[in-house]
Amino acid sequence: MDRNSVGKPPSVADSDARNPKKVARSATVRPDGVFESNTYYLEKFRGSSGVLVEPVPEMFRGIAINRPTAKAFHCTLVAADHPDSTVSIAADHAVSRIVPGRSASGINTVQVPARTLTSVLAEAGATTIDFLSLDVEGFELKVLSGLDFSRYHPRYMLIECLDHNSRAAVDALLAGLYRRVEEVTYRDALYASLPQA
Repeated sequence: MDRNSVGKPPSVADSDARNPKKVARSATVRPDGVFESNTYYLEKFRGSSGVLVEPVPEMFRGIAINRPTAKAFHCTLVAADHPDSTVSIAADHAVSRIVPGRSASGINTVQVPARTLTSVLAEAGATTIDFLSLDVEGFELKVLSGLDFSRYHPRYMLIECLDHNSRAAVDALLAGLYRRVEEVTYRDALYASLPQA
């Protein structure tokens, strides 16, 4: 069973149970669409549909095998003002990360397409998003700044932050749009959408 299916906040579980086919979600999945996935349970046991994003080629291939009904995208999520069409990443299993420049000395890097979350969701044909899970190893602000909240406004977001400074920055970015409702783990916080005028 997915490590995150136990202890999932009842409000999210209840929402999914009422509208099990309505969920579109985005998750940077590690490493194969199942291992340490925050969304596998929703797809497997709640009948949800989703959008998965994975930059590491080997891990992306695992998604096709383990999550065949998901719309999967091989890319790295970036800010709306990202200047390049590709990003250099260090492919390091569950903690892959963006590295500066085209290559880094002594680090196994690979070039992957750079896309905003808005562009991925648009290509996937997403409309209503009930739950978005974001696990991007320290690039939360960049990824969230690539999401047009006036077009896509997830009801709930589970966002991993590696430290308190990152969490404070995410809270500030989401202020007025979301409220933090629960600390699910020491790194993962659940946000609920505030009513919009």
